Amino acid sequence: AGRWITQFSRSALIQLILDTGKEHGVLILDEVTQSGEDMQKSLRSVLDSDTRTSGGDPIPAGWVVVATGNRLSDKSGSKRALAHVANACLRFEVDFNFDGWRDWAIADGMHPLLIACVEACHERGLFVDAVPSDDIQFCTPRSFSRMARNLKHMAAANDGVIPDSIVSRKLAEGTIGRAATDMVM
Repeated sequence: AGRWITQFSRSALIQLILDTGKEHGVLILDEVTQSGEDMQKSLRSVLDSDTRTSGGDPIPAGWVVVATGNRLSDKSGSKRALAHVANACLRFEVDFNFDGWRDWAIADGMHPLLIACVEACHERGLFVDAVPSDDIQFCTPRSFSRMARNLKHMAAANDGVIPDSIVSRKLAEGTIGRAATDMVM
């Protein structure tokens, strides 16, 4: 009586993994390069393919750890990964691939004319390579897909045809910017 008894507890992250009951899985740490130095430091052992631990507990063998983040050139608020974190893991840069995007767009039900527009215009700069220095809307595969969903709703009310109207144009401009809208229209 009157004594403190301490015991170690399992890492909350490891417990969440174990609670899935799955032998295999993918742990995705999204937007790691958006996080501060303290967070990156705390994630190093999780990302390190040699240690693969969280709070001293090993990540189960059948689980893969994947971290995501934007490039510095994307001007999305990303920070350079700390050198000891970057050095602890494999790093890959993902580039746009039209064939893969087209397959996704078809499966997602994107309007065929918009898919054709991307096919015709993506090599002419429809999608920006980097965020413009001006504070304007710009077109990326993500924003184009959002614009396509908006126009799909308009087409549904117009017998499947995207109306050539000022409303369609302004809706597109507000999502993908004027230069990309000019290409689409």
